[in-house]
Amino acid sequence: MDSIVTTAELELKRVIAAPREDVYRAWTEADALSAWFGPKGVTARITELDPRPGGRYRCEMKEDGTYIVAGRFSEVVPSQRLVFTWTWENGHFAGIETEVEVTLADVAGGTELTLIHRRLPGEEAHDKHAQGWNGSLDCLADYLAGR
Repeated sequence: MDSIVTTAELELKRVIAAPREDVYRAWTEADALSAWFGPKGVTARITELDPRPGGRYRCEMKEDGTYIVAGRFSEVVPSQRLVFTWTWENGHFAGIETEVEVTLADVAGGTELTLIHRRLPGEEAHDKHAQGWNGSLDCLADYLAGR
């Protein structure tokens, strides 16, 4: 019997009270990314980060276990846009390649960050990634505010 694969897309928008260049650096410098990535209670360790087209990244996240996500950058426009694959190496969604797009734009009060996570394998993946990304973006805002 053929299985039906459904895909979902997650889109989040957030205004971060920081200049666009600072928000971009927080995504593209390993020390900065390690400092904020993941929801509260999660410790991230960036083991590889090469933000250029074709460059790879790898992140180990620890909470109640260790979860590893990795991928490759397909588009990098400094201080404006990042597009990269997102594949969990372990856990419930292991081996499923999805895509993340992060776009940054100047707005009153800072930077509007738009995050689109595409090709999520259904509602459960959508909901879990929405929770994770919302928590991560909270931590990004706190990090850039110096908290």
